[in-house]
Amino acid sequence: LKTILAKRYGNKITLFQNSNNKTDIKQWIDVLDKHETSTPQTSLNIDYDQYAMGEANLAWVDQITEVFSTDGNALQHASLLIGQIFESVKKENYAIGHLKFLINDSIKISLTSPEDTLIPIEFRRSDSARLLINMRVQASPDNVTNLISRAIKQTELQTGCRIVTGHSSAFQPGYPHPEYRM
Repeated sequence: LKTILAKRYGNKITLFQNSNNKTDIKQWIDVLDKHETSTPQTSLNIDYDQYAMGEANLAWVDQITEVFSTDGNALQHASLLIGQIFESVKKENYAIGHLKFLINDSIKISLTSPEDTLIPIEFRRSDSARLLINMRVQASPDNVTNLISRAIKQTELQTGCRIVTGHSSAFQPGYPHPEYRM
């Protein structure tokens, strides 16, 4: 890899690092500090108190669900659940950071605004579907998890499917403490 990079980018600085290793991070920052540029580089002036207040208003929810269907329509039911969640978020008037959904590790749906439109997905016969839910909305974690639970019950009643919730995590991020500032 080093040889390929040297051939392709001969005069460029290349670093091989583990970004989880503090020594490697320090080496990277040292290289950045020594690098001369034609335009002045200033660090962002971030008001961490204001940032933390904004973060405190947003719930972060990660959840794994499995949709089971006896009629082979598990993908359709998972799609319906996504729609139920999206409509509920809009009905509650929660500001959306993002709503991300991943069906069977292959179909990704990302919504960032109440004006977004759910794009139809191609359905194939399936008795089960794994749905990952990742949400950032302006609400309490409890309100968001309750909203998801209601959408699950509504989807089960409408379709006759069974939805099982696996791992679930809901929280509001704490105060940011950056280790390195440039």
